[in-house]
Amino acid sequence: VLQDSNLHVRLEAVLALADFPATEAGGRAVFEILSDRSNAADRWIPDAAISAAANHSASFLRSLTGSRPMNDRVLQTAVLVANHYARSSEASGAADLLARLKQADQRVVDAVVTGLSQGWRDSTSVKLSDENDRDLETLLNRLSPGVKGVLVRLATTWGSEKFEKYASVISDSLLTNLRDESRTDAERSAAARQLAEFLSHDDKVVTQLLDEVSPRTPPNVVTGILESLELSRAKTLGTQVVDRLELLTPAAR
Repeated sequence: VLQDSNLHVRLEAVLALADFPATEAGGRAVFEILSDRSNAADRWIPDAAISAAANHSASFLRSLTGSRPMNDRVLQTAVLVANHYARSSEASGAADLLARLKQADQRVVDAVVTGLSQGWRDSTSVKLSDENDRDLETLLNRLSPGVKGVLVRLATTWGSEKFEKYASVISDSLLTNLRDESRTDAERSAAARQLAEFLSHDDKVVTQLLDEVSPRTPPNVVTGILESLELSRAKTLGTQVVDRLELLTPAAR
């Protein structure tokens, strides 16, 4: 039925999958549906497939382990489904799930890590084994530069001591880029934003970012730093900003 020549029949089949109990075969079926370009190009099937994939979230994400290139519909769905998975009762198995993606297409890994990060709840507990740590380290080397920090933040949240050192290295690198006057204002602002997002619960990062606001700092960089703080969830954020208000220029206020 999922391969019927009539797209309306396929759509009905996908909608039915969204109501079925979660199974390994269900997630795989949704993946195959989205991998078919005629389905991906249809007006309604991709939306129905997102609903079905969310219902079979774990098995759908496990279906992405192949190394073959994925179309944009699969990648877009992967982000959304990973976000849904991160909020589900199955999220405690996230480390094992990511370990299975070691050989997957890089864009797939980026999509899944991004989605997990977007939906992750700090209250969710993940048990990391030594093997999990090694697998995540292997995965880290396959991620695009912009997503490496996302995985480090996730793994650190999960209690990985090995990844704490990566957090320190990455944050130091971003702070160096922010302070580098040879870089463009946009590059420095981007570094501030990445740092605030990377260690969003760290009070020290708020202090470091505010320390970079001075009369010598280009106005565009000051704006970038202050806007980056919108991403912070640090407990002392409000207090620190208020304490610095008198030191800010009228435009920055």
